[in-house]
Amino acid sequence: MEKTKIILLGDNIVSNILKILLHKQKIDYVNLCLPKKNLETRFYAVKPTFYQWFEDNFKLPFSKFYPIKNIDIYFKQEKITLANEHSRPFSLFNMTKSDDIFQTIKHFNLDTAIEVNDIKVKTDINYISLIDQSIQGDLIINTDHRLNESLGVTEKVDNTQEFAIVAFFSSKTSLENKAHQYFYHNQILAILPFDDNKFSIVLSAKNDVIENLLSQSDQNFEKNIQKICGLSSISLLTERQSYPIFQSKVKKNNLSRIILMGDASHRVHPLAGQGLNLGFGDIADFNSLINQSSYHDYGKANFIKKYNIKRAADEMFIHYLTSTIDAMMIKQGDFFQPLMKLPAKVINNSNLIKKLLAEVMI
Repeated sequence: MEKTKIILLGDNIVSNILKILLHKQKIDYVNLCLPKKNLETRFYAVKPTFYQWFEDNFKLPFSKFYPIKNIDIYFKQEKITLANEHSRPFSLFNMTKSDDIFQTIKHFNLDTAIEVNDIKVKTDINYISLIDQSIQGDLIINTDHRLNESLGVTEKVDNTQEFAIVAFFSSKTSLENKAHQYFYHNQILAILPFDDNKFSIVLSAKNDVIENLLSQSDQNFEKNIQKICGLSSISLLTERQSYPIFQSKVKKNNLSRIILMGDASHRVHPLAGQGLNLGFGDIADFNSLINQSSYHDYGKANFIKKYNIKRAADEMFIHYLTSTIDAMMIKQGDFFQPLMKLPAKVINNSNLIKKLLAEVMI
């Protein structure tokens, strides 16, 4: 039976950056994944602190990013503006294309993941193994939520009854490094620039609203987006992609020799753009524990417990934040949105509150 230190499951951004880390730390691993799908191009708002962490650890910058220096948040006609002055010397977010992240990963020339159709796990006090693949290791790290059930992971899934639409646009109006987020008629729309005249949207709403938007012609869909954001002469650059929004909480305290990262550990509403950033936090905290500990067996219960405790507060806060905002602005938006007028005015008049909000996002 083949033996390794870590059995890494999944083939995504989180698993690939984790491979870079394991390679650097000289930790043996085997990487398996479910049959691969065609990857869709996505844009992510990545915390600048992660870019710094990546460059400090691997001495290689990400290929490309577009810095967002201001974020305007609209509650109907009420606006909150977060700018550089509220977020220390650097910008709030960097917009990064998924293709560019994978291009950076390719610089490390790591082996590609091995495809499998399913996994069966056997756990012993001293090791964990994948029976069908005859692989034995100290620890399994799963980054693909689709494999949670096979690992015996208990996951409480919240079907929000919402969908999100993702699409790319161009505009004759310069975005000037500014993002916008609109809470509008029980919809949440994020305008995320990745070029001075190009931007990605993430629009989330209840199923019936999304179905109506998807049934519209491109021209009418453009008019709908323009009505909300006010940008002039916008043009749809891609087909509209839609996907259901699920949020989940995973029970981790009964897992033996298994650590969950990325989507396998947490699925949150996309409205705050924190899903991938939580995954990056998983990697950074795992690396921190490796550097601080003298463990030779990372599957030991104490090591896994320390990792789960280290990640719990971040996960809990983001899940609570996104669930609460979603409930206020979509599920019960007609009642709650008028109540946001006073808080918006209070926040805009307080640099301290703005700085605290920015701290959460970076």
